[in-house]
Amino acid sequence: MSSDDEYYDSDDQMSVEDSDEDYGFDTTGEEAAQRKSKYLVLTKADILRRQKEAIEQVTSILGISDDDAARVLRKYKWDSNRVNEEWFTDMDAVRAAVGMVDDAPETHSSSDKCMICFEEHPRSSMRSAACQHGFCTDCWAGYLSNAVTSGPSVLDLRCPLPDCKAKVPVSLVHEVLGLQPKTSQLVQRYDTYALRSFVEDNRAMVW
Repeated sequence: MSSDDEYYDSDDQMSVEDSDEDYGFDTTGEEAAQRKSKYLVLTKADILRRQKEAIEQVTSILGISDDDAARVLRKYKWDSNRVNEEWFTDMDAVRAAVGMVDDAPETHSSSDKCMICFEEHPRSSMRSAACQHGFCTDCWAGYLSNAVTSGPSVLDLRCPLPDCKAKVPVSLVHEVLGLQPKTSQLVQRYDTYALRSFVEDNRAMVW
């Protein structure tokens, strides 16, 4: 793609580019016309708006958060009909697949031990996913930085504790990476992965 602000949606009926290639088939008249591809060029703002609308549609039906809705949509290639079908067939299986876990009870102690560096920290400097496995912000920053630089798989990141399947919420990613100048630039990269997934994982859209 020549610009980060241009994307393509193959389902839109407004045609801005028609292909005259017949790919080896002898097609004429109406049949040939029907074979022509139709594209609409979308800006980054258009993509963000459509992504938001898709997420809101799922949240309104399933009653889940925007973060959870985006995760479920990514799993099923941004196909809201498939999401609804899978959710109402086996909700527990879908929740487990994307790391949706029930909130664990919070601890009320003034300090806690980080489960990565094993040092004691004030509870105010600890962060956790819904599982309540606590880690200090420095260890979180290292974990998240490595995940973001590794690529788009960070969108399905789970708790650092081995064998814990709890998803790492977007809000935690933004908060922790935004605490330090050296990691704040990674927030934009993370958000870019999320935006690109709407195009790259979506069968109705192409670059």
